[in-house]
Amino acid sequence: MENRLHASLSVLTWNSPETLRATLTSLAPIADPFQDRLVLCQEGHSAEIALALDFGYRAEVTTENLGILGGLKEAVLRAKCDPVLLLENDAHFLGTAEDIDTLTYIAKQLSENKVDFACLMDRRKGPRPRYFKYWKKTWPPQRKLTGLLRPATAEAIKADAIALMPEGEHSCDFAKTLSQALWQTSSHSYMWSNRAKFVSKTFFLQKLTAFAEANPTERRVNGLMDLEHQINAPQQRDWYRKQAFDIILHKTGLFGHARYDRPDNDEKWETGIPLEE
Repeated sequence: MENRLHASLSVLTWNSPETLRATLTSLAPIADPFQDRLVLCQEGHSAEIALALDFGYRAEVTTENLGILGGLKEAVLRAKCDPVLLLENDAHFLGTAEDIDTLTYIAKQLSENKVDFACLMDRRKGPRPRYFKYWKKTWPPQRKLTGLLRPATAEAIKADAIALMPEGEHSCDFAKTLSQALWQTSSHSYMWSNRAKFVSKTFFLQKLTAFAEANPTERRVNGLMDLEHQINAPQQRDWYRKQAFDIILHKTGLFGHARYDRPDNDEKWETGIPLEE
């Protein structure tokens, strides 16, 4: 397949070769069109480096674990193309080769500065659990009492309702349709998560991570800075909401979340194979 997607596919990993192998295998239907493909191997795990090379990716190595915030930032910094499909090593691909057309469309929107990022995480099971603290399981969205008492917080997650939208729906008050699978909303109605993002470098480096680094919180993962908490922490989440970043949401999602192994010293270590959330 000829390269036709001027974008980078960047995968962040840390000492989890079995999970990385599963994800790189799943990415095979869409990997080739990306003009740049890399795996950022934190702490230089030899098996992960070998896997990256075997699957046709550049193996970029750090001597230490940079954590979530530092690792994601470095994975974007080392990407040769802009925009960047940014994945952690457990973000296995759920679609088919035909989804490259959707990814190409998103890349074009990002390159033309029409949106800041796209969220491609799995929505097949519905909205994230937090949504149901404030909204009923109905379409169109209806607030619970908690949502009436905390309207700003409810509004900040309203776009999660995209997963409840019936087939054939073409309009709603929190997003506009771009295609059968894609909708556009803003950060006013959608909380940041790290999972499966297609980002412009300017947004990610100069805006999002710059804010997170300038506004650290006490919460750490493995002693290092997270990204989600810096953006969503109660004392500073208004910044992200008020920026009204333009976001593309994939209605059902293209990337899941499954773990097969973790480093022994990872605070997120869990038992069970696969480890799915």
